[in-house]
Amino acid sequence: MELHIVFGDSAAGNLKQFFAKTNNIKNKIIVFHDNLSHGPICNLNCKKRILWYENILENNEYVSAKKLAKTYSDFNKFKIIKNKKYDIYIWIGPNSFDELGFLNICNSLSNKSNLFMIKFPKIRLKSKNGEFYTANSLGELPPEKITLLFKYKRKISTNKINFYSQLWKNISKNKSLLRIRKKEFIFAHKTESYYDYKIFKLNTKTYKSSAKVIGEILGKSRTKPDINFLLWRVRELIKKKKLEYEGNLSSMRYFKIKKSQKNK
Repeated sequence: MELHIVFGDSAAGNLKQFFAKTNNIKNKIIVFHDNLSHGPICNLNCKKRILWYENILENNEYVSAKKLAKTYSDFNKFKIIKNKKYDIYIWIGPNSFDELGFLNICNSLSNKSNLFMIKFPKIRLKSKNGEFYTANSLGELPPEKITLLFKYKRKISTNKINFYSQLWKNISKNKSLLRIRKKEFIFAHKTESYYDYKIFKLNTKTYKSSAKVIGEILGKSRTKPDINFLLWRVRELIKKKKLEYEGNLSSMRYFKIKKSQKNK
């Protein structure tokens, strides 16, 4: 049996559709949900990550205690990965979510002889309306295009696993709360306030939808930040009275923001 590891629900959904269309329904998919590009990873443990997310997801209408527990069940999935009866395939796009997750997995493995990576580059595609776009992850790739990725399949030697494990150890020594991908497996460590300037710059003296502000940052960023992280930073700027708001802070759709009178 093949076990396929992906990062995020969108990637899992697309791969599941692909397997259904190609009659490979026996393949097992394991989904890792925790995006290690933000939050504490120094001396990584489940409790620390839960506390971090409880902080940034405070009063978020979309996240329940049940969903939070599901997110951090990642730690239990390593037992399945270590089962020697599986051929394991890890799908990795050119983004921080996939690459950091992959490095963390390699750090948990030793003497794994049946481990493969499908590490693919950015893929330029044409949308239904005729416009071109770039897919950086499996979650952005239409299921019918996934067959293009199998040419990137490579077996990972024990030496390579150890190499990637050491990369993780080096990255996770830093106590920063934000990691920005610079290029393949290379990350810049930033403080949690890294995006505050962009958030503040996009605001004016009149109220503007917080969803629009966050959407503009996502659209203009070469490496896509996490939406929940950006929403947390907006709330932090409100707490610091650098931004004013009206509406309900439980969802970025329900409140508007503008520069505080003191910061005009």
